[in-house]
Amino acid sequence: MKKIFGEHPQSAQFWQWLRRLWQMRRESQGGYATVETALTLPALVAVAALGLGAGAAGAAKVQVCDVARVAARGASIGAPWQGRGAIAVKVDRSGQWVKATATKKLAGPVLPAVTCRASALKETELMMGIER
Repeated sequence: MKKIFGEHPQSAQFWQWLRRLWQMRRESQGGYATVETALTLPALVAVAALGLGAGAAGAAKVQVCDVARVAARGASIGAPWQGRGAIAVKVDRSGQWVKATATKKLAGPVLPAVTCRASALKETELMMGIER
């Protein structure tokens, strides 16, 4: 750089100006980390909350499927299903098939409007020739 400007009287002023500009740039970097954190932290919290909500919905779906299967099996052999918890079960015994439908509404601030529903269809045991 010094060859380009040579020993011009103003070159010393230019180098001082360039050095000061570089120092100002380095000194002004301190607030960027705070701004970046302030912008990314809410996004990370939202992604984590949605991930937890999706996990809760998946677990509820597994529970509902299991309850529907157990209720249909119980109704097919004539034993009433004794429900418990927040899962509602509706059993339909029309004809030779038993249909159990289980429903669970997820409660919470993340997924307030999600409802998991599953159905299970089972042939009655008495129709298959199995006696108690």
